[in-house]
Amino acid sequence: MSLLAPKLAIISPCFNEEVIIQESAKKLLAVLDDLIQKSKIHPDSFIYFVNDGSTDKTWDLIEKLHVQDSRVKGLRLSRNFGQEHAVIAGLLSVRERADCFITINSDLQDDLSVMEKFIDGFSQGYEVIYGVKKNPRKDSWYKRYGTALFNTMIKFLGVSNDSDFRLASRKAVDALVEFGEANIFLSGMFSLLGFKTTTMPYLIHERTGGQSKYSFKMLLELAWDGITSFSIIPLRIITLIGFVVMMGAMTVMALTMVDILANSLASWLLAAVLFVGGLQIIGLGVVGEYIGKIYKETKARPRFIKDVELW
Repeated sequence: MSLLAPKLAIISPCFNEEVIIQESAKKLLAVLDDLIQKSKIHPDSFIYFVNDGSTDKTWDLIEKLHVQDSRVKGLRLSRNFGQEHAVIAGLLSVRERADCFITINSDLQDDLSVMEKFIDGFSQGYEVIYGVKKNPRKDSWYKRYGTALFNTMIKFLGVSNDSDFRLASRKAVDALVEFGEANIFLSGMFSLLGFKTTTMPYLIHERTGGQSKYSFKMLLELAWDGITSFSIIPLRIITLIGFVVMMGAMTVMALTMVDILANSLASWLLAAVLFVGGLQIIGLGVVGEYIGKIYKETKARPRFIKDVELW
């Protein structure tokens, strides 16, 4: 295998994508053909669809595509484990079969032309290359603002939230094996590797078929998982709020002692009790979330279970 022509594996998780999976495969194969013709990747490069517990005909179509073109490979998980788990299942399943890996959602809203730049970057020695969106998706207003709020919050808390569209070298994927946690947030995991990285800006395209599987509730769950899996800042914020509330309580007590609040003492006391009680409940909820994650980690359940693999 020539170092000048690395073997590429395109890993694409899919869940109920029967409407677009064939068109996605066609476009990805065209990318492979173009890069092979330019001698930028090895002729044995391939596509690896990870079927994350689809309930429609997605897997049947992947099997059909595999028969039509052996470069289309596939993995069917035993049930739906979630997109992050599907991606890492794909990476770990083929990590010894390729030199570099590009992960991309099967809806292909990401710009396929950037893949060539990813390969160029890999040839220049970058181990991880992140795609950076230059324009927002044309989603509903609550998803747009919810995503913006999530990105702002997660960056404030010191957690990386790069695009799912990325290239990783075999060296980077091998290093992921050392991460044994059950609570997976791949953007955060890749940022912790410390290898040579760069970014590639790209434009988001409109979805050509089917519907997005991410509801607003799922986005919130992803945000919360990302924050609590890779940052203890929420715990520190609770401590800081507790200190501020304590100082405020001491101030109220001092003012009460000099009879400044004598005429409305009862209402102030009620408000203070409710406020402090609310903070305690929130604090217990956040601490409980972290305890829940510890519980999941100690059970050491598999992050994914393979059912069928097409090779």
